[in-house]
Amino acid sequence: MTEAAINPPPPPPPGSIARRLIYVAWWAIVAGFLVQLLVLGATLVARGSIPGTELMADFGSGISWSVLVCGGIALGTAAASPSETVMGGLGLLFAPIAFAVAKGVQQGIQTMLDAPTSQITSVTWTIGAIKAVEFAVLGALVAVLLKRAKVKAWAFVGLGLLLGVLFGGMILTVMATQTAGETPALVGTGVNEILFPAACALILYGASRAGKQVRALARNAGNREAVA
Repeated sequence: MTEAAINPPPPPPPGSIARRLIYVAWWAIVAGFLVQLLVLGATLVARGSIPGTELMADFGSGISWSVLVCGGIALGTAAASPSETVMGGLGLLFAPIAFAVAKGVQQGIQTMLDAPTSQITSVTWTIGAIKAVEFAVLGALVAVLLKRAKVKAWAFVGLGLLLGVLFGGMILTVMATQTAGETPALVGTGVNEILFPAACALILYGASRAGKQVRALARNAGNREAVA
């Protein structure tokens, strides 16, 4: 791997929403990839075999979902003081959009590989609705934490894990009761639903912190120029 592939892009300068989104998108891709690796490992243990053509479809779906939902909520971190209403609203808006795009990517890859295509059913829409509420709550609570001066990264991870357990449990219940889902699929989904909200919350914390640091550096530079 090259140095460019290992090192993330530099933090965005003040007021640059586009660069902030690039910063978030880079980490969202990394998070989506790592979570999918963990999902693959859990599924492999539960199933005892590699999922085959499902692997590429799941990776494509997971990464597209990660980038869109985290990037959408990250728009709310551009303000110096993030709003709970704005970030919650962005989560409510972008979660279903990201979910629909992820499903489209999954079906597109499955079609290209001549694999069985995942069907869109009432259960799919139910899960999408649960995710919309989940990431609305995540966005709002992340905004609350971002306003606290001494909050640490672990608080965001804990928040994400808590929401992942709560809403992930709902999703697993829907899958188990309405689709008679196989154990490997349920295990993989459980890992994904618990870990990803924590990863997304941590990414949002990192984006906001980087923005604050760069704004502080810009103010200091401006003060030095004024004195000079």
